[in-house]
Amino acid sequence: MKVNVIELFITSLDNSSTIWFFNSKPVTSRGMYMSIFWVVDTKVRVLPQSSLPQDGSTFYFGRSIVPDESKESAVVRLTAALEEDFMLVEEVSNVTTYDSQQWETEADEDFETKESYEEALQTGEIAFGCFSSELSMED
Repeated sequence: MKVNVIELFITSLDNSSTIWFFNSKPVTSRGMYMSIFWVVDTKVRVLPQSSLPQDGSTFYFGRSIVPDESKESAVVRLTAALEEDFMLVEEVSNVTTYDSQQWETEADEDFETKESYEEALQTGEIAFGCFSSELSMED
């Protein structure tokens, strides 16, 4: 049996990050395959202790990028990460893979989808995008 192994790395123009590819799959600096990047839209209740700026709204809507192997695990990890910053998930309204669309709508820009993806790609960690309060969405 013949095995073809392709190894490649890409460094950003400013040399701030490098992504390795092994057999066409991105890998981390530790040599582990990177996860699927999930785009998770949530409705959260923000407690007063949270670091999120608050305007008196009951609910805030956010979009986060979660690197994980499964959709279910991504939601569990995001929920735990939000709770660490005193945000309680009331609803998960959408979960999809980042690769499933272009992310070029006005809403995608408002939620900083591409920027959050780049952050998650570089760090391998959950990236919270922008959270919008229900009051700000009424304007």
